This record gives sequence, structure tokens and C-alpha cells, in this order.
Amino acid sequence: MNTLKILQVIGGIYKSSCGKRTRFEQLISQTKSRHFVYSTCKELSNTYCREMEWGVNWCIREPLTLRVTAFIKKGALLVFIPLFFLELIIVAIKNKISIIHAHNADILSIISMYVARFIRKPFIIEFHGLSLISPSLVTKRGAEKVIRRSRWMHKKLARSSDVVIVQTSEMKKSLIATYHISGEKITILENIVDLTLFNPQKYLSCRDACRSKWGYEDGDIIFLYAGFLDTFNGVSDILNIFSELLPTSRAYLIIAGNGYLKQQVLDKESENIERINYLGTIEKKNMPEIYAATDVVLLARPDYPETREATPIKLLEAMAMEKLVVCSDVKGLTRICDKDTGVIIPPGNYDALKETVERVEMDFASLKALGKKGREKIIKHFSSRDESAKLDDLYLTLAGR
Repeated sequence: MNTLKILQVIGGIYKSSCGKRTRFEQLISQTKSRHFVYSTCKELSNTYCREMEWGVNWCIREPLTLRVTAFIKKGALLVFIPLFFLELIIVAIKNKISIIHAHNADILSIISMYVARFIRKPFIIEFHGLSLISPSLVTKRGAEKVIRRSRWMHKKLARSSDVVIVQTSEMKKSLIATYHISGEKITILENIVDLTLFNPQKYLSCRDACRSKWGYEDGDIIFLYAGFLDTFNGVSDILNIFSELLPTSRAYLIIAGNGYLKQQVLDKESENIERINYLGTIEKKNMPEIYAATDVVLLARPDYPETREATPIKLLEAMAMEKLVVCSDVKGLTRICDKDTGVIIPPGNYDALKETVERVEMDFASLKALGKKGREKIIKHFSSRDESAKLDDLYLTLAGR
């Protein structure tokens, strides 16, 4: 059996709710080779430091001591960059790392790229999105600076890596067109969902218990938004729509997540205490219970480059749990959820979203069958084993095994 040692470099604040950690866990856990993985991510290190039940031997060491978030102050990068560079080199040489695999266009990835060159090992960059800036990142100051830095980092990493990993063919096309790199060095690894965890049959008893705890009755239609609380995900529109529903309506809203619109969510909840329920941040392992207790999942994204390129894991999770999905007509969503598996609405159209919420409340009994078709599609087209085999082949090819 082949054995490789992979150094995962993951920067920034890395929460399980973002889905990236779980995606990598599933992919690497089902590869045929025995990959020893070293990570800069404390959360990943603390979770997987034992031999897993599927036979892949994890050997994740203590995370690197230097954290990006500890070096935010002006001028600190002058200290951070050389120290992190040296620390990565020490870890890579000491542990005989075979491949360095970095994620997204940030300073840690740039440093990792130069470390890989220095120790003459293959370098993989994995982009989870290619937008230079999204509405959630725009501030009154510094937006142009962020765009320039992001453009430079994407270009440098894409051109200097041995392999670029993206999640969709749309992202691959965008990368080739924007940075003029060869399509041969780009590998597509689709986002996946854990079908064992997100299995509606396992959580049948949770439905009534959760709904009773939340104060809902039979016949109530519970809508769910889970994810980052920002304008990029249409959170303000969703809140306003449910605030405007008639008192006789039996449609209710559950919100789970965190973000800069959290205070707006709390304010709307206090104004509409019987209509809107904010649960805070929910760990991924507990999300199947939340899906099981709700009826409809809302993904009201606008038409931005990022929504056309990337497919959120929460869409796959909702469909795997046989939920009726209401989503915007943007390619990143409709390439998975179409009119045969969900309800499609025009992007950024407040009135259309409101009318759809009202229609779903009235016709839910006839529409919910779309959820079962959604799970069937996920099972058929988003096999974690298929994507794991691609990652395994990629690692072995790069290492010359």
C-alpha cells in the first residue's frame, strides 16, 4: 500500500460550518493509499489524531504555532512572513513531507508555494472560489486594495502551482480565461456531502421533538436559512419577507449561522418573535437534526460571479436530507437543483421570493415530493468515493508513485 505525507496549509478562521474541512475529511478518508496528513488547522488536528474506522491512518501533528489572526496589526507581516516560512520548512523537512496542499488565495498559500519550491516538492493550490471580492467583503475603505491583492495572489498561485484544484467546470473555465493557464494542470474535485450523516431516515424521531421544542404545530411550514448572515445570501430580504407575512400565515422561519447581519437577525426576531427563530451557530454534526425538523430550505443568492462558479455544500446537504429547496436561478445552484428537484426563482427579485414563499406555504403537500428526487440526484452524481479516487490518483502521480 502506498504511503504519502501531505502538508495541508489552511489559513484564516476555519470553522466546520464552512464545509471545507468536512469535504477534505471525506475525500482523504476514502482514498486507497495511507496518507499521513499534517495540518496548520488546529480544529482539524484536534479532530483527527487517531486511526479512523475506515482504515486510513491519520497522523496529524500539533498545528503550527503561528496563526494569521495573531498578526493582524500593521507591520506584523514583516515578522510573520519569515517566521512562518521557516516554521513550514522545518515541519516539511522534519516530517519528510511529500506534497504541500494549500487552500485559497491568502498569504499562507503564497508562503507555502515558496516553501514547496525551496524543498523541491510538488505544490497544489485549491481554490474554493475565484471571485476577487464579494458583497460580504466590501467595506467603505479598502475594497480596491483587497481586489488588487486578491487578483495578484490568484494569478501567482495559479501559474506557479503544479496542480490547481477547483470544484466546478465553471471555475475551471474562469481560471483559464482570466489567468491564461493550461487547462491540463486544473483538476475538478466536486463538492460532496456525507450521505451517511445526512440521511433523513436516521432523524425521523428528531422532527417532532424539535418542532415541539420550538413551539410549532402540525401543519406549520418551517422554512430554514443556514449559513453566513450577509447580503450575499439574501438574508435581509428573507427577514423582511417573513416580517410582512399575514398573521394568519402558517409559514415560519428558522435561521442558523453567524455573520455581520447577526444584529439585524436578532432585531427582526425580537420584533416577530412568533414568526422568526434564530438558533445561533450550529455545528455541522447537529445540522441533520435541524434539516429534519424543517420543511423548506432557502438559498436566495444574487447573480454574482461567485454564485455562478461555486456550489455551496449546504445545497447538497439540504437535497440529501430530502428538503424542498427554493433557490435562485444562478448557475452555481441550478447546476445541481433544477426545476425537477426544487423551486427556482429569479435572482435578486424580492417580489418573486415573497410570492414563492406564499405559494410554497399553500402548495407544500404537492411540492415536497421534489425533495425525494433531490436526494436521488445527490446519491447518483455526488459520490465521495469517486472524488476520493481522483484525489488519490493526483497525490500518487505528483509524488511519482
